[in-house]
Amino acid sequence: MLTKLTIMTIGTLVLMCGQTDGQPTTAPTTQGSVNVERGGANEAASTRPPIRVRRPPSTGAPRGEGTAASRGGDGLPTPILFAEHDDIGVTISPNPVLYFYVAEATTNRAVVTLSDPDEKTTLGRVKFDQGFATPGIYRAQVTELREPLKPDHVYTWSVQIYAPNGNNANNALAIALTRYQPNAELTAKLAKLSPEERARVLGENSIWYDTIAALSEAIDSNPTDPFLRAQRTQLLSERQKENPAIFEQSPQSR
Repeated sequence: MLTKLTIMTIGTLVLMCGQTDGQPTTAPTTQGSVNVERGGANEAASTRPPIRVRRPPSTGAPRGEGTAASRGGDGLPTPILFAEHDDIGVTISPNPVLYFYVAEATTNRAVVTLSDPDEKTTLGRVKFDQGFATPGIYRAQVTELREPLKPDHVYTWSVQIYAPNGNNANNALAIALTRYQPNAELTAKLAKLSPEERARVLGENSIWYDTIAALSEAIDSNPTDPFLRAQRTQLLSERQKENPAIFEQSPQSR
């Protein structure tokens, strides 16, 4: 559900994020990068049910571009988060995974941050100190948090690429909201499933971020499977304004 407060929050965070990155955190950071072969597959996609994310029940509140936003930097690529743009994307994971796309290589350092906007605290960061060597899809997960996520609480993901002149106002920034809704019964069911089946079940339960993560994990395990990549492209095309077909054309994609 979107409210005026939500829209104001995300807009305010875009303006403030460059000034708040220095918030201390005790959470360790991880460096992430990916390498995946590309190719084709012969398996018939028609025998596999599609992977879709059901819309949550309508509350009657208006929808809008209030749950994700971005700002270009000084000659820097603007990160594209694999976020839900019309509703607050849900996760049931206590350590959620964020996938995002970088359109151009850059040696400028970057940081992925998970924050609590209500408490104005940083829960953890993932650092890309060498930037992004190639265009493509990247993954970030804060494996140890400063404090556990709170049920039904809204958090913010942000990806920030720092400007070489040190002026945070010139940083490239993308930010999105996520809601943590733990579900012990569903989590137990998912533990017995393959990544592709997990993605299918998560989508049926309207769990956006974990659907994308499970589907991307399936792609990691089967990088030449066109069905899986087509499912991710379709999901992103339904929820974002960018053309997600370009994501799969980069030399580094997962």
